[in-house]
Amino acid sequence: MNDFYLFRDLVVLIDLGYVTHANHANSRVVYLSVQFRQSGSLVVQGPPNENVYPPGPGWLYVVVDGVPSEGIKTMIGDGQGPPVDESAILKSVLLTLSMCFILISIIVSLNILVLIRRRRGILEALQPCRDSLSFTMFV
Repeated sequence: MNDFYLFRDLVVLIDLGYVTHANHANSRVVYLSVQFRQSGSLVVQGPPNENVYPPGPGWLYVVVDGVPSEGIKTMIGDGQGPPVDESAILKSVLLTLSMCFILISIIVSLNILVLIRRRRGILEALQPCRDSLSFTMFV
């Protein structure tokens, strides 16, 4: 550890994130600025915006001379998530549906080609029989 951190009072906000399907996501460490210190109390400035630390739960640690305190669970902001861009969601859904339609069209086209080739193969296989039996086959 760098000596710079050993002799300062640090306030650290940590989001431990979550784990799903062996991926650990959304973990964050934000060092908060100590604004004022007086007789065992610290006043700190919170994260500057929701891009640095989004609203929601977090763990607050105070580090004095390199020794961390016990973590305190706290709520940053009102706990509500950041605003959602509904138009971006709609565009994403429409793009996904368009890609699905294109893929289905390609699959159907390939299946039709396979069926046409099979039919031609069957007709070609029947050609000797057709010639020898002299009957009319509607194609």
